[in-house]
Amino acid sequence: RKQPVVTEATLLLAYCIHSNIGIIPRAATEAHQNENSPFSIKAVVQHLTPDHIEKLERAIPALMKGEELRTSVSFMNALDSAIQIHWLNPETQEEVLVSSNVIHPGSVEVHTTHP
Repeated sequence: RKQPVVTEATLLLAYCIHSNIGIIPRAATEAHQNENSPFSIKAVVQHLTPDHIEKLERAIPALMKGEELRTSVSFMNALDSAIQIHWLNPETQEEVLVSSNVIHPGSVEVHTTHP
């Protein structure tokens, strides 16, 4: 069976679905379509705990406004391959690498501020 593709955007889509927020994600490439697929989103939703939801509810508005986070956000890699965390610059729409750290499978990285 194919592995789900989970990115930072997939996490946000999963949060929106979990919170009953309607979304219509765009996807210009097949890779992006896989990231936005119900299969990938379901892989994230099933791992969201109440603590994750609470932290996302505080972090997402701050991130969207470019404000400093009022809490720490932990990114846990539940995949079989390494990942990196990126933010989307709301002014330029460019992806900004948060840190050069690679989050290995089973590892957690904690952030307390917006880049």
